[in-house]
Amino acid sequence: MRHPAQILVLAALLSCSPEQKQDNPSAPQTSVEEQFRQKYPMHSVDGLTALVGPAPFGDETSVAQNAIQASEHPCGKVRKAVRNEVDGSVTVRCSNGERFNIITIETIADPVVMRCSAIEELIHKKLETCHSL
Repeated sequence: MRHPAQILVLAALLSCSPEQKQDNPSAPQTSVEEQFRQKYPMHSVDGLTALVGPAPFGDETSVAQNAIQASEHPCGKVRKAVRNEVDGSVTVRCSNGERFNIITIETIADPVVMRCSAIEELIHKKLETCHSL
């Protein structure tokens, strides 16, 4: 279970647009995972020292199932999982009606999973990615 302070920070992270941190563009990138890392680099968010990044590399449904199971959120079965083309996060719709957003934070080992309803309550606005599924 996440601490309340982490939840507030996560909500803020999910509501911000990423400032892209550029890796060395001249370095050869060949594998699919390397291309993924180049497309969705870790980025900074105002007021935070930890970098934020995309949900883990891989098939969105598998990433979602693994992250939600590890975080012990109730989900039932993942009905739909979509990777956000802007920041690489994954938004998930579960068979029980819950919707989640998944990201990574450089100082936290596991992917961060948060209910869309909790994010929206904390930031006082609707997240379109959560309602587009």
